[in-house]
Amino acid sequence: FLFALAGIAVLDVIYRYRVRGSCDLFKILSGKTTARLLQIIVLVFSLCVFSSMLSGAASIGKRMLSLPYPLGVVLILALCLLIVVREIRAVASLGMWLAPLMIAGMLYIALKMQNGVGTVSGLHLFDVPAGMWPVDAFLYVCYNSVLNFIVMAEMLDWIKNRAIGWISGVLSGVILTLLLFIIHDAMLVNWRLLAVSELPMLSLAQTLGQTEGIIYSLVLFAAILTTAVSAGLCFMDGLKSMTGIKKGHSLALLACVSLVFAQQSFSQMVNNFFPLFGYAGVPFFLFILARWGKMLFYED
Repeated sequence: FLFALAGIAVLDVIYRYRVRGSCDLFKILSGKTTARLLQIIVLVFSLCVFSSMLSGAASIGKRMLSLPYPLGVVLILALCLLIVVREIRAVASLGMWLAPLMIAGMLYIALKMQNGVGTVSGLHLFDVPAGMWPVDAFLYVCYNSVLNFIVMAEMLDWIKNRAIGWISGVLSGVILTLLLFIIHDAMLVNWRLLAVSELPMLSLAQTLGQTEGIIYSLVLFAAILTTAVSAGLCFMDGLKSMTGIKKGHSLALLACVSLVFAQQSFSQMVNNFFPLFGYAGVPFFLFILARWGKMLFYED
């Protein structure tokens, strides 16, 4: 529901105010002063995403090729920097084609693992988790909103009318909910296997067979690479627009800081950094809802 609400709100705002780019979006949401703070949050967030993608790619190399983790980090960093230096932005745009493949792969693996463990599919779907799960769910949506809003801010040319934004938001919420139920169920019935896994879905894919493991690892690696390139370009573009720093200097900063961060394992980075950006994403989520509400009730 929250994902659908966020999608509808931001796409509606983008269409109504003819937003082109994240800078325009931030100024509309909060004014020039607060917009600068939001840009800084996005800058740090992009750096952390870039570092975590290095860690994830290195984990795949270690698992599939027995490549030493530090060497894997250095190699994927070199590849990403080469792409960023040459500004091969087409690599970043491949993400929109890889996303459906990733979703289809995760759905296939989850369904196969449910059928293969000898338990009743859907047995755990409606179990109520313990703890502050509503807060965790809200923070997860806020964390994802940071990068999602930046991407959506570039989609004005695709939004031909308001109905497209509403339909897209509803469909994304429904699809994500169905995926959540199916993947959550598969993970619960295989929790012993996944409890110590850095990459849970890859572990499930390898359980299905060598071919499935190889195919999924290649798609996952490609998705991680495109995400890393997108985050790297976002960091460099944002830093340049804010400070006017030269490209070589921003590239060196990106390499040095991410190399240090990526020495942590992928699971450590997820546990340490991403919850912080859930809290950092709260103002993004609230600002977009406030602007959308004002647009609906006072401007339309």
